[in-house]
Amino acid sequence: MGIAGFGGLGHMGLKYALAMGAEVSVIGRSNAKREMALSMGAKHYYSDVKDAKGANLDLIISTIPTPTTWQTTWMCLPMGVSFCHCGLAPKGQPHHPQCR
Repeated sequence: MGIAGFGGLGHMGLKYALAMGAEVSVIGRSNAKREMALSMGAKHYYSDVKDAKGANLDLIISTIPTPTTWQTTWMCLPMGVSFCHCGLAPKGQPHHPQCR
């Protein structure tokens, strides 16, 4: 599985996923948190969601609050797998139209 975003929610997502026995890839927005993610148990780290396109993920949990990343994140998933967005967009940012 993949965790997109490695702030507070992303850290917790990694911990829970590892505790449940998942192989976890972290998808960040830069290389700044690569070493931290790998030292916490992530199997792979991608500095951009586009780099994870061929990563064979069956689930991505996105903790990135900005809606501009959603479409790019979905493109990393093959047909029939799951995407979960956690958290809310910042004040003044539009929410995804399917989120009510």
